[in-house]
Amino acid sequence: MDDSLGDSDETTPRELVHFVTQQTRFALISNILQHPDQLPSMYELEELNPSVSDATVYKHIQKLIDAGIVREVASTMISAGRDIPGSSTASPKRVASS
Repeated sequence: MDDSLGDSDETTPRELVHFVTQQTRFALISNILQHPDQLPSMYELEELNPSVSDATVYKHIQKLIDAGIVREVASTMISAGRDIPGSSTASPKRVASS
């Protein structure tokens, strides 16, 4: 069975269940839902899954985003009393359940 979802109009419930219950994706979804604001950063997700490489966490989060199961949320980091718009270097990306 393919590791991605096809066109959302053609996705069967069985394919969706298989997709989200893949071990790493299921753990990431659980991490997101257990976060107090349901907005963990990529760094937090990587720290919560030490047995999985950072690249693997990113890859599976991207698959969940592409499937519309989670979404990426821009964040703002407070530093020395000023807001810094979210960017890949200034602050972590946040992930939320859709």
